[in-house]
Amino acid sequence: MADRVVVMKNGRIVETGDLHAVARAPEHPYTRALLGAIPRLEQARQAAPSGAEAKVLLRVEGLSKDYYLPGAPFRAGRTVAALRDISFSLAAGTTLGVVGESGSGKSTLARVLMGLDQPSGGVVHYDGIDLFHMSPQDR
Repeated sequence: MADRVVVMKNGRIVETGDLHAVARAPEHPYTRALLGAIPRLEQARQAAPSGAEAKVLLRVEGLSKDYYLPGAPFRAGRTVAALRDISFSLAAGTTLGVVGESGSGKSTLARVLMGLDQPSGGVVHYDGIDLFHMSPQDR
């Protein structure tokens, strides 16, 4: 995505140069530490449990979230569905990216999963526990 890279630490440039040169042979210790923190695909494959061993850590089933718009212009008294019947699972040791255009429900999904918004329907289990029946302190 870039030809040149600038590495900053505490508001100061510590290294700059051609992307490939800096990535292959970083000079500054901070740059080396940053590059060392990037998960490598091969490392992830080795670390992640395979097949039947992979424990489902997050299970989302039929998640929905509606917003009521009481007095919004052109939509007064309408309900808008921000999420409709969302289902997925995430195994321990894996990463999930959620992408979509603006207004597609990404932030709403995150807010519901974090317990900042209540869902209109569906269930979310984290490590086998229903998130929406946990106290805020336990969550």
